[in-house]
Amino acid sequence: MTAAHGPRRRDLGALLALGALGPGLLAGCSPGRVATSPDVPRDPLAELEAELWDSRSAADLLAQDVEGADDLDLTAAREELVRFVEAAYLSPETLRPLPDPEAYEHIRAATPAYWEDNLQDAWEASERLYYAHSPAEGFRTVGSPAISSSWFRREAEGTPLLLLGATIAWTAIETASRRVGVCAFRVGIRAELDADGAIPTASLRVTLHGMDLCAMQESHGLTIPALGDDEAHVSAREETARLVLTSPRLGAEDLADEESAVLEGDESTNVLCD
Repeated sequence: MTAAHGPRRRDLGALLALGALGPGLLAGCSPGRVATSPDVPRDPLAELEAELWDSRSAADLLAQDVEGADDLDLTAAREELVRFVEAAYLSPETLRPLPDPEAYEHIRAATPAYWEDNLQDAWEASERLYYAHSPAEGFRTVGSPAISSSWFRREAEGTPLLLLGATIAWTAIETASRRVGVCAFRVGIRAELDADGAIPTASLRVTLHGMDLCAMQESHGLTIPALGDDEAHVSAREETARLVLTSPRLGAEDLADEESAVLEGDESTNVLCD
């Protein structure tokens, strides 16, 4: 599942409709692995490679270096983007109990001005899932996310760019059955910079993985991880592990290219309606 959002685009309804069904536990931690909740056994995130999954929080994202950085001061620009990422994809347990209007206001408060129209369009179209990882009733996230991310400074036709690519994986649990699995978001941000290092405009591309998209058609944008025992759910989890969790890094070329297939998603990583 994928969505691509640029600045102040009013045709998002059509784009989202096309993207919606086409192409976002361990009792301790062994050394070198991503730390997660100590309360839930067999956490699948604990098996991820620490070299690839090197962040767990917004602070970790900001602490990373920017490849290709120059004399532009990128501090404010990076904080602006990470503030949005934190509200949208790193705070599911904050969003989960909030009524829909309050959840919208929570995300809107962290959304840069160049994405506010897109946020409103998506929310009104019941496509809040692109901007808000909020589990549906009966599902919870566990512990902290595993994040694989990279920052780049590049130029395109003389325009300075700040690029952020992040794969964000969450351990998810179905509260009734205690089934456990992983769902993930891939986030690609291509931000243009002015002479002072501020962002006048940016595009956002998001893909979902390990989700039951068929069930989510009736969830008003709340996320439902694919945790069932049937073939479709098992296959979605396996393909998410194979295609996303083992290769989480997003390169500068793919982030700079708004047509890159890497951020078109993969149907096999989700459960679709027959």
